[in-house]
Amino acid sequence: MIMFKYILLFFLIVCAVAVSFSKNLLNSIIIFMSYSLIMSIMWIMLESPDLAITEAAVGAGVTSVLFFITLKRISAIGKEHADKQDMTTKEINTRRAVRLFDRYYKVAAIAMGAVIVMALVLTVSNLPAFGEASNPYNNEVPMRYLEKS
Repeated sequence: MIMFKYILLFFLIVCAVAVSFSKNLLNSIIIFMSYSLIMSIMWIMLESPDLAITEAAVGAGVTSVLFFITLKRISAIGKEHADKQDMTTKEINTRRAVRLFDRYYKVAAIAMGAVIVMALVLTVSNLPAFGEASNPYNNEVPMRYLEKS
């Protein structure tokens, strides 16, 4: 079971990275749907069926349908935009400032992602152990509710 959790976590990371580097919007939506489905399986394994149903319905269902409708409305599905790009857009894309901004933007995005991941790892590592006496969950309030109900 632990190996299955690690496999799901690996696929979750692969989906997150793949959607970042995908240039095709339709592929990005499909990868996003896969990410949401994997997350719903992980919520089931964490014994939280309410979150799993919400993730599957909203993340993989409603949001993806809205993305598909949006792509259809802007006519991005089935068209090759590279050939129909006008000269002014090509000129703007070839400017040195735009290329530098694009490079530094990617570096800044990766750095910000690394900072967020480190903050999450530090936060989770400092949580009290489950069932530990100093855990805030183990105070008198839950016992009082159990006794009085």
